Amino acid sequence: PTVEGDGGYQKVAQLFETTDRQFPGAVWSLSIGWGCDRLHGTADLTPVRAALAAAQKHGTTVFDASGDNGGLECKGGPDWSSPPGPDDIGLDAVASMPEVTSVGGTTLTTDEQGRWLSEQAWVDVAMSLGSSGGVSKLYSRPAFQSSVGTGRDTTQRLVPDVAAVADPFTGVRIVFDGQSRIGAGTSQAAPIWAALTVLMNQYLHAHGGRTLGGDLNPLLYQVASGARLPGFRDVRLGANAVDVSSPGYDLVTGLGSPNVDSLVRDLLALQTGAARR
Repeated sequence: PTVEGDGGYQKVAQLFETTDRQFPGAVWSLSIGWGCDRLHGTADLTPVRAALAAAQKHGTTVFDASGDNGGLECKGGPDWSSPPGPDDIGLDAVASMPEVTSVGGTTLTTDEQGRWLSEQAWVDVAMSLGSSGGVSKLYSRPAFQSSVGTGRDTTQRLVPDVAAVADPFTGVRIVFDGQSRIGAGTSQAAPIWAALTVLMNQYLHAHGGRTLGGDLNPLLYQVASGARLPGFRDVRLGANAVDVSSPGYDLVTGLGSPNVDSLVRDLLALQTGAARR
């Protein structure tokens, strides 16, 4: 759904507050058409941001799909077939909030046993789809992103933070009502990260750690800056309509996709003070 009408963001904030009261310390996966970030002011989104921050204080982790328009989340109007212009470049408003872990999309290649072989940024030129990302027009650069660069001179929030498979041609098989379906989009990538976080929380609790909660983003960037094990698969190929995926952090796939076994061991090491570069 898209947030529409008077009081739309207040209603979403109230929904978050109710969910937080009922299920404190949960892992959320969001996939909502929030709207182009340059069409909103920070005051418009203050209720949502406050609700997310409060939930994080109660131990909640929040993932949000970065969008499927390939970095053109501000494209609109009746003529979708027209070539994109500068005014079309933009982010989903809430996916750019520092309180969420924004999840971009990849194309994944595996072997016959499902083992990872390679990954690149997801884009489908013919369908005008792909992993969205870019530079926020609303929010300044959070401290956890201070060590990453994109080649752009900006002090603003960078999106996405991480990525997971989103290409429908390499997507996830989902069985629903006895029927096989194929998942796709960053609306698939975000719940993949949410589900993996639930499993990582279980591992952490079993090995003397604690729930990741609202501290996840700083931990992810700390792992990427030089942990003992490779917690991410750096996505270095592909592009969206605006940016190119490159070594290290980029505005299409963020820090990369999760190498979960190594990532959770790195997170445990950070929590217990046993991290080694």
